[in-house]
Amino acid sequence: IASRAVLIDPTGQLTIEQVSQEAFAPTDRVLTLGYTKNTTWLRLTLKPSDVPLILRARPTYMDHLDLYWQNQDQPGVWHRLLNGDTVPLNQRPLPFISFAFPIDTQQQTTYYLRMQTTSTSLLSVEALSFVEMQREELTDQFLQAGYYGFMLWMLLWAMADFLIYRQRVIGLFMLMQITQMTYNSAVTGYLAFLFPTVAVTDYAMSVSVIAVVTISAMFHRTLFGPFKPHRLALRAADVIILLGPLLLFMVFFGDRQLALQINGWLVLGLSLLFIWLAFSAKRNVMPGLKALRTVYVILSLLILTIVLPALGLVESIEFYLGATSFQGLVSAFVMTMFLFVRSRRLQRESLDTRIQLAKSEQQLNDQKMQFEDQSRFVDMLTHELKTPVSVIRLTTDMLKLPENQRSRINRSINTISNVMERCRLSLQLDHAQMSPVFGEVDLHPFVQEAVHGSLEPERIKIASNKPVVMYTDSQLLAVVLHNL
Repeated sequence: IASRAVLIDPTGQLTIEQVSQEAFAPTDRVLTLGYTKNTTWLRLTLKPSDVPLILRARPTYMDHLDLYWQNQDQPGVWHRLLNGDTVPLNQRPLPFISFAFPIDTQQQTTYYLRMQTTSTSLLSVEALSFVEMQREELTDQFLQAGYYGFMLWMLLWAMADFLIYRQRVIGLFMLMQITQMTYNSAVTGYLAFLFPTVAVTDYAMSVSVIAVVTISAMFHRTLFGPFKPHRLALRAADVIILLGPLLLFMVFFGDRQLALQINGWLVLGLSLLFIWLAFSAKRNVMPGLKALRTVYVILSLLILTIVLPALGLVESIEFYLGATSFQGLVSAFVMTMFLFVRSRRLQRESLDTRIQLAKSEQQLNDQKMQFEDQSRFVDMLTHELKTPVSVIRLTTDMLKLPENQRSRINRSINTISNVMERCRLSLQLDHAQMSPVFGEVDLHPFVQEAVHGSLEPERIKIASNKPVVMYTDSQLLAVVLHNL
């Protein structure tokens, strides 16, 4: 291509005869106009060539591309070839993924390419031989095969992780991966091979580019939640999510180009919102704030490389034409590594928790066995002591002893019985085997019983015989008074 020039037709009504008489302005190799309703004419002057050439136009989401030219031996007769994603694959001039036009330039020839699209007006045209065209297409196909291979690998990891741990953020990541691959298929033209007889790529691209932004916002909103970023930043993410269905409605029933342009500005806002969310986060959860901020700075820069040329804010370069797949692949890989580290640490925490739970259960079982051993010992001791105590009591009753000695012996016997009973109750209380039974209890009789059961009751004097009603457990109250 010897020279390139551009003409903007705001009305879209200029004919090829009129255009050929207009003055064109020189343009760069990649035409970057952003979202516009204008019709764009690109004039290409080609050097003479001994072999047939192919005009290769990219990216592959332009709606209408019409190529006009006239042969020098037929002045005034214009020839026309139609292409674009509104043209089914089987009706295109050549069945390549890129928009391709066969041309014959045995002498210097001027071609006019008319572009009209609802997507961003971004266009690069090159003239290649058939062999060069095949090499370029095969290279793109090889790169796309690598793209889908890596994306599917990351998707399969997410599916396996989701089946085990059922985390909502991983489920949304899976959905985002599927949407991203669908979007990439649309913008790179591969959907045309799946549906060669119908023009599905045009609307599929519009729907997928909006869907991928909405679902991505849902995923990142969920991921940021545990980090506790600024509340207004989270509300801004919610607004972007809610605008998605409205933009889809506009695609089918309103101004499709305006919907795509708004979506582009939302993507720009989302890249800046990521920085706000990351650096306003206050809670340091796994895998850490440092990792979170590093990942989202990378993601924001990658998004800016895509959205700024699409909006026409900066001039595009040749690399940008394939940057959609590159950005999607790198972003998915970075996020997969982030989620992988997060998942592994959660697994480690879960394992530690299960180990601690197993240890606690083992301790409870040990305590239960210990309680059962203690209970059997106390029961055995109580049973063995009952007979000697009964013998002592009977022997005391048969002996002729002074009353004070008999009382002392009986009190000692009662003390032994009470000690055994208190041991049993104490064991039950320590192991939560006994629950208090509350009721109204007069304190006075229990105090008297405790005094009479002591070793030296004469040292204690009860100052009042008036009833003192309490709401308590009578058996445990007797234990407390005996201990005192």
